[in-house]
Amino acid sequence: MGVNMPTLPAELDAFRLAAAARGDARARRAFIEVYADRVHALAHRMLAPRGLHGLVDDVAQETFLAALGALGGFRPDGAARLSTWVLTIASRRALDAIRAEERRARREALVAPTHAAASPESTVAGRRLAELVGALPVDQHAVFVLRAFHEFSLEEIADALDLPLGTVKSRLARARAELRQALGEVAP
Repeated sequence: MGVNMPTLPAELDAFRLAAAARGDARARRAFIEVYADRVHALAHRMLAPRGLHGLVDDVAQETFLAALGALGGFRPDGAARLSTWVLTIASRRALDAIRAEERRARREALVAPTHAAASPESTVAGRRLAELVGALPVDQHAVFVLRAFHEFSLEEIADALDLPLGTVKSRLARARAELRQALGEVAP
């Protein structure tokens, strides 16, 4: 016999949103509870395939710090839903983390060359797909993750990543083509 847990709303209501923007501690906790799973999922999908598992919690934390700090500027009557706004912040923080890690790795490579260890092959199709998605160039990866896993519209992706709509479309098309090719190459 399971315990019925209250389900969280899809979006924070306007009353709690206003209270959280004013700094109310309970409303801020509610804000984090409503969006925590989605923020962690997005951060994980963007970082884990690149071997950056350890940064997922940091990115989520940075996302909530930034979102809570800017909450007063969010307009509920605007074009974006609150969840889209929060996930936009999360995607930008994840991209920043990826870029920072790439810069760090380049600096380390200049100081002391490293020998990459072979990773064990996965036997799970979902893990293979995650590896292939993680291997996409960072610009294609971000667009693909937001579209495929978080169901952002093309316009929302363009806003989130501050890109022209045509660029989003072409990056998504290239990402899909690369994944199709990669999956075709490994198919039995």
